Amino acid sequence: MRKLWENDKAQFVRKIIALLLVVFGMIFVVVNKDVYYSRHKSKVSISSEAVANPIVVSFQGDKVFEQEFRGWNGQLKYSMIRFSNQGNQSATGLITVNILDKDRNVLTTSSRDVSTIMTTKQCKFEYDKDIDVILSNQEMYIMQVIATGVNNPQGFGIFTYPQKGNLYGTLTEDGTPIEGRLGATYFYSYYNFRVVRDMYIFFILAILFICIPFGKIDEFIRNKFSGKTWAEKVDTNKIVTRIFFFASPFLCVMLADRFNGYFVAQMLDRIWSWGFVLNLFIYVVIWFVLYTLINRAQYASMLLLIIVFAATIANYYVWEFRGCPILATDLQSAKTAMNVAANFSYKLDLTGVWGVVYIITFTSMLLSLKGYKGAGLKRRGLMLILSIAAVYLFNFVFFQSDFVKNRGIKAEVWHPQVRYAKNGTALSFVLSWSYTKVEVPKGYTAKKARKAMEGYESDDVSGDEASKENMPNVIAIMNESLADFTYDGKIQLTEDYLPFIHSLSEDTIKGKLYVSIEGANTANSEFEFLTGNTMAFLPYRCIPYNLYINDETAAMTQNMKATGYYGNNAYHPYLFSGWNRTNVYPLMGFDNFYADRYYYEHGNDDLVRNYISDKSDFQQIIDDYKAAKSAKGDAPFYLFNVTMQNHGGYDGKRGYVDTKIKITSDNLSSDEAEQYINLAKMSDDAFKMLVSYFQTVDEPTLIVMFGDHQPPVENSFYSDLIGKDVSNLPVEKQASWYATPYIIWANYDIEEQELDMSANYLSSYLLQLAGMKLTGYNKYLLDLQKEIPVISAVCYQGADGKFHEIDEKTKYTKKIEEYKMIQYNNLFDIENRNNAFFFLQ
Repeated sequence: MRKLWENDKAQFVRKIIALLLVVFGMIFVVVNKDVYYSRHKSKVSISSEAVANPIVVSFQGDKVFEQEFRGWNGQLKYSMIRFSNQGNQSATGLITVNILDKDRNVLTTSSRDVSTIMTTKQCKFEYDKDIDVILSNQEMYIMQVIATGVNNPQGFGIFTYPQKGNLYGTLTEDGTPIEGRLGATYFYSYYNFRVVRDMYIFFILAILFICIPFGKIDEFIRNKFSGKTWAEKVDTNKIVTRIFFFASPFLCVMLADRFNGYFVAQMLDRIWSWGFVLNLFIYVVIWFVLYTLINRAQYASMLLLIIVFAATIANYYVWEFRGCPILATDLQSAKTAMNVAANFSYKLDLTGVWGVVYIITFTSMLLSLKGYKGAGLKRRGLMLILSIAAVYLFNFVFFQSDFVKNRGIKAEVWHPQVRYAKNGTALSFVLSWSYTKVEVPKGYTAKKARKAMEGYESDDVSGDEASKENMPNVIAIMNESLADFTYDGKIQLTEDYLPFIHSLSEDTIKGKLYVSIEGANTANSEFEFLTGNTMAFLPYRCIPYNLYINDETAAMTQNMKATGYYGNNAYHPYLFSGWNRTNVYPLMGFDNFYADRYYYEHGNDDLVRNYISDKSDFQQIIDDYKAAKSAKGDAPFYLFNVTMQNHGGYDGKRGYVDTKIKITSDNLSSDEAEQYINLAKMSDDAFKMLVSYFQTVDEPTLIVMFGDHQPPVENSFYSDLIGKDVSNLPVEKQASWYATPYIIWANYDIEEQELDMSANYLSSYLLQLAGMKLTGYNKYLLDLQKEIPVISAVCYQGADGKFHEIDEKTKYTKKIEEYKMIQYNNLFDIENRNNAFFFLQ
């Protein structure tokens, strides 16, 4: 190293920095010590035929089964047991599972209500997290299954199988030995030192590489092959640099695959697949462009790796937070994402740590190599031509042809997480880009669209109907993440967290509101409510506010203004910059948009966590109503409000609230969900305050409040609540997961009703309820609602009550296609838009 310092100080510094980078990686691995716990599953493998044909021991009432089993060297976390429990909703009783040692001491226990046990499915019994139950593979233990007061009119039983292997011993029923063994599987957690060892092997290899004396190797070759022309010109550092240069796209695929959960052996298996080749092609195109711009092989390779690492780590966190990877449409909401990025806690799991190990290893090795002068003018010109050709070929392959489709590569539009890892990060992202384009509906013409609009005439207005006809004040509130977990499954709590909303019945209409989003993309529920358009006909996870609202747009607020309402303002107690609202709201008819600064200026700025509370938000509504009545007393008042209090990030990054309400269900455990539940209780209290005030107001007033989406808590919580993995839900359960509560309350007599609908119908329904003037589009939607009560990006429901996937062909398809044409005329065929249909006249 001393000689290197004397001969090439710049190269010496590069090697020192590379070594320091590796040392940082070693420290990073140690700091993240908590992620190296792995899971081990103890079971006896049996054929699928045997699984499908178990021996069921049926019983009712009280029963005790005891199953001997051999332990494993780790901490027992939970067990899975199969039961027969058809019609579990009406079943009663309790199942308790105890783990006993050979001396019959209880080591740990877990219980579940019989009503929560799905028939034939593996039922999870999670043991006390505060007790470390370390078992040994040298010892036999007892699983004690105690049934208490079990009653199911359709029958109840526990699965047994004859295959015992080396895992299971004697099975007893009420102390009497019986044949077979329980259908039980045991899951252990253990500290995986092998993973840490493998990571350090990577780092040691990197250190050895950094310390390779390429100069001495060159000198040895020259001496060994003295007199050979090629030997005199040999430069092993340059050769290795070029190898890395040409290998960098391959390394990018490996890096992205590592973040997708693949190990080296699995990556090698994928090399000959079209998915691998197409991912490699994408990175090669980026590589060509970077080299052309930078003209340094070493730096182009490093920059490519860093770009890919930044993209994959961002995708890792987005996937972790919302359960869906990054799509091209997310670029439209990047600014809003930055606004709320600080709300979340950033931790890596084992996959993420491995990704960091990969990037540190590759980058340190590249950095340690000597740099060389770039290509000359002629070669740069050639590289420019090749780069242009590569970009052209990229555009042709992915956007101008069916090449990818013909290679059997499929992109899952509605649930991209299903194929994202299989297709690869780069390929999946590029494919998602192709879905941002809105296709013209099949057979569409402006004439056909107008034909579908016939018979729906917009009402005439003079501009003062609201005052003359004593129309009600209208307060519309979209409440951030307002949800009712009972839509998803059975949950037991120490108390109701939406007691006021649930108690309202007089002069109230309420029900499920089916939306097109879950956990994020608030603006899309807002778009559906205000415009009557549906996300069903738009690219998955696109943001219409960022893409498609560029001209005056038909919306509920346009109706309010045209009939003489006062106010016509939008409120959101957070940043102005989210979702392009400052540009969109004026096009939808709003006069003003008041964001967080407005609340601080008016003193309604109490915080819950770090957000303005719903209580302060609703107090501002009351204050502005009072001010409006003083300024223009005759005209009814209208506003649209989007709350912020319950926004995601329930892990304490934005602060905690006291969790007075607890989850008591045996099969559910989530600190995040408990944080959310207590936040929602505050929203319920704030809504009670708002309603209480308007009960004292003489002017007729309608208040509508609805949730934009269910809260972004862990997917594992939802899977346990629903009783099925959320990545593979049947359409009915998927629909419920994408449903939030809505409530319409009036301080005057209206007919009480419980009615479920999708968000695109709610504003038209509200306008009709208030006795307001309607556009032809409002009237069309109200008729469509009778035939198809629900239509969203997730599903639709016909008048017969059955849910269908959004692309499923049924007797309702023709009507859906008609709606699609009308919406296309509204949003995209602006030159031929039938304004007389979409706006009051």
